[in-house]
Amino acid sequence: MAYYFDELIVEQIRNKNDVALRELYKTHYPMVVHLVCSNSGTEQEAKDIYQEAVIAFYERVQQPAFTLTCKIKTYLYAVSRRLWLKK
Repeated sequence: MAYYFDELIVEQIRNKNDVALRELYKTHYPMVVHLVCSNSGTEQEAKDIYQEAVIAFYERVQQPAFTLTCKIKTYLYAVSRRLWLKK
Protein backbone atom coordinates (compact mmCIF):
# COMPACT_ATOMS: atom_id res chain seq x y z
CA MET A 1 0.00 0.00 0.00
CA ALA A 2 2.77 2.46 0.92
CA TYR A 3 4.61 1.76 -2.34
CA TYR A 4 1.48 2.55 -4.35
CA PHE A 5 1.07 5.78 -2.38
CA ASP A 6 4.68 6.72 -3.15
CA GLU A 7 4.26 6.06 -6.86
CA LEU A 8 1.09 8.15 -6.87
CA ILE A 9 2.90 11.02 -5.14
CA VAL A 10 5.76 10.85 -7.68
CA GLU A 11 3.28 10.90 -10.56
CA GLN A 12 1.41 13.86 -9.08
CA ILE A 13 4.63 15.80 -8.46
CA ARG A 14 5.65 15.22 -12.07
CA ASN A 15 2.29 16.74 -13.02
CA LYS A 16 3.12 19.74 -10.79
CA ASN A 17 0.30 19.00 -8.36
CA ASP A 18 0.63 21.23 -5.27
CA VAL A 19 -1.63 18.96 -3.23
CA ALA A 20 0.91 16.14 -3.57
CA LEU A 21 3.69 18.39 -2.29
CA ARG A 22 1.57 19.45 0.69
CA GLU A 23 0.87 15.80 1.47
CA LEU A 24 4.57 15.06 1.27
CA TYR A 25 5.32 17.86 3.73
CA LYS A 26 2.58 16.83 6.14
CA THR A 27 3.47 13.13 6.08
CA HIS A 28 7.24 13.19 6.54
CA TYR A 29 8.07 16.50 8.24
CA PRO A 30 7.80 15.14 11.83
CA MET A 31 10.43 12.51 11.02
CA VAL A 32 12.95 15.19 10.04
CA VAL A 33 12.13 17.34 13.07
CA HIS A 34 12.86 14.33 15.26
CA LEU A 35 16.12 13.61 13.40
CA VAL A 36 17.42 17.17 13.71
CA CYS A 37 16.21 17.88 17.24
CA SER A 38 17.64 14.56 18.46
CA ASN A 39 21.00 15.64 17.11
CA SER A 40 21.38 19.04 18.79
CA GLY A 41 19.30 20.99 16.28
CA THR A 42 16.28 23.26 16.49
CA GLU A 43 12.89 23.03 14.87
CA GLN A 44 13.78 25.95 12.59
CA GLU A 45 16.90 24.14 11.42
CA ALA A 46 14.78 21.04 10.82
CA LYS A 47 12.39 23.11 8.75
CA ASP A 48 15.28 24.41 6.62
CA ILE A 49 16.78 20.95 6.19
CA TYR A 50 13.42 19.46 5.21
CA GLN A 51 12.83 22.25 2.70
CA GLU A 52 16.18 21.50 1.06
CA ALA A 53 15.46 17.76 1.03
CA VAL A 54 12.05 18.21 -0.58
CA ILE A 55 13.53 20.54 -3.21
CA ALA A 56 16.19 17.92 -3.99
CA PHE A 57 13.49 15.24 -4.26
CA TYR A 58 11.31 17.45 -6.46
CA GLU A 59 14.19 18.19 -8.82
CA ARG A 60 15.07 14.49 -9.09
CA VAL A 61 11.45 13.52 -9.79
CA GLN A 62 11.32 16.03 -12.66
CA GLN A 63 14.15 14.21 -14.43
CA PRO A 64 12.75 11.81 -17.05
CA ALA A 65 15.12 8.99 -16.12
CA PHE A 66 14.21 9.07 -12.41
CA THR A 67 12.93 5.81 -10.98
CA LEU A 68 11.94 5.52 -7.35
CA THR A 69 13.84 2.54 -5.94
CA CYS A 70 12.95 3.04 -2.27
CA LYS A 71 10.18 4.59 -0.23
CA ILE A 72 9.89 8.37 -0.34
CA LYS A 73 10.29 8.36 3.43
CA THR A 74 13.64 6.60 3.10
CA TYR A 75 14.80 8.97 0.39
CA LEU A 76 13.84 12.09 2.35
CA TYR A 77 15.37 10.74 5.55
CA ALA A 78 18.67 9.94 3.82
CA VAL A 79 18.88 13.35 2.14
CA SER A 80 17.89 15.16 5.34
CA ARG A 81 20.40 13.21 7.38
CA ARG A 82 23.15 13.95 4.88
CA LEU A 83 22.29 17.66 4.84
CA TRP A 84 22.20 17.78 8.64
CA LEU A 85 25.55 16.00 8.96
CA LYS A 86 27.09 18.47 6.50
CA LYS A 87 25.83 21.33 8.66
